[in-house]
Amino acid sequence: MNIISAYVITFIASFCMLVIEIVAGPILAPYVGVSLLTWTSIIGIVMAEAALAPILAVGWPTGSLIQNTGMDPSHIGNGCSSDLTGKQPDCRI
Repeated sequence: MNIISAYVITFIASFCMLVIEIVAGPILAPYVGVSLLTWTSIIGIVMAEAALAPILAVGWPTGSLIQNTGMDPSHIGNGCSSDLTGKQPDCRI
């Protein structure tokens, strides 16, 4: 698979998710009404699906993924950005 086909697949999948969001509003309107809460719930459900789909399709990432990158697990979460003191953390791997 080349990079262009990956872009096309991503574009089509994103387009389909957007269509589902737009169509869900009028479908739910007779039952729950059309309000900000309804649209927020629809968008939240679609975003949760987008976040959980890779985990459900491939499985939960294991520690071997972190070991294969050469990254020390103690560096995860520091973001390699400056804190409030302005000091830069050591982000070297």
